[in-house]
Amino acid sequence: MSEIDAARLEALAKRVAGDVGGAMGILLLRIGEQTGLFTSLAKGSATSVQLADRAGLAERYVREWAAAMAAAEYIDYDPASAAFSLSPEQEQVFACETSPAYSPPFGDLLVALAHDEPMITQAFRTGEGIPWGAHNGCLFCCTERRTGQTVVPQLIKAWLPRVTGALPSVPKIADIGCGRGRAVMAIGEAFPQAQVYGFDLHQPSIDHARQGAAEAGLGNVHFIAGPAEHATESGFDLALIIDALHDMGDPVGVAANVRKILKPGGRFLLIEPFAADRLEDNITPYGRFAYAVSTCVCTPAALSQPGRNALGAQAGYARLEQVLIDAGYSQITAVQNEGYNIVIEAVA
Repeated sequence: MSEIDAARLEALAKRVAGDVGGAMGILLLRIGEQTGLFTSLAKGSATSVQLADRAGLAERYVREWAAAMAAAEYIDYDPASAAFSLSPEQEQVFACETSPAYSPPFGDLLVALAHDEPMITQAFRTGEGIPWGAHNGCLFCCTERRTGQTVVPQLIKAWLPRVTGALPSVPKIADIGCGRGRAVMAIGEAFPQAQVYGFDLHQPSIDHARQGAAEAGLGNVHFIAGPAEHATESGFDLALIIDALHDMGDPVGVAANVRKILKPGGRFLLIEPFAADRLEDNITPYGRFAYAVSTCVCTPAALSQPGRNALGAQAGYARLEQVLIDAGYSQITAVQNEGYNIVIEAVA
């Protein structure tokens, strides 16, 4: 048996303890959003009594919550006045829902995966997959909200303008694996001349998307439950898959079917979570998060589908490019390979 380095052992044990505190903190983060504590604190410095009164909550719970948030350095504490406050940076992360850095949606993710842990553990034993729709509903909320934060703004302002110049004046656009339709509705609103179709296998997500589109009065947006390759619609000028190809059991087959529903010369915009091509280059804070989600959600989803070829959420540019080559695309261009996203344009 190898000799144990006491200092390394202690450091690792402390890291685990810190991670437990961090996980608990994310749950309290979600509670802070659900109860309006962060938005109440954003109105100005407050003691626990003042904050509880402002939010209409029980002070003793608020006092303990605020102490935990201060210990996590999520909010500031002034011992002289016994008051809590948010710095401008903290406000962006915890109280400003339009900020790309807004973090409470991660609480939805943690709640969903904690609920689903027995199902995920059993999948380790059987090797069977877990369909997307089998997960707790908080997962769908988190995905929709995070898509709105990290993908939609760049999609509308940067990525789509790059390709729309090559499209007809009234383009026909498909978003495959659209989930609850956040990106589809954003495209429909930004490009009112376009006809935008969202496809997803999960009927409850499609129902949610249809309701959202109706409430927004988006008559140019259409949602269809089922895979795009089985749809009667075809002749698309542009197709997108946003953070979903790695969830599919046959990525090459899906990409090839996308090519079939595109017009000749049509564009395919593939958007995936950022990752380096090698595991050793993904041993980072973001890689740690992405591999964990991939283990619990993305890989099981792919293993639940025909093909069972699970790319995982950290596939990297080289593997994604190879998928497109194997699917028959000849013109493949890197639009972005940094930040949170890999974006690739391919021509049918």
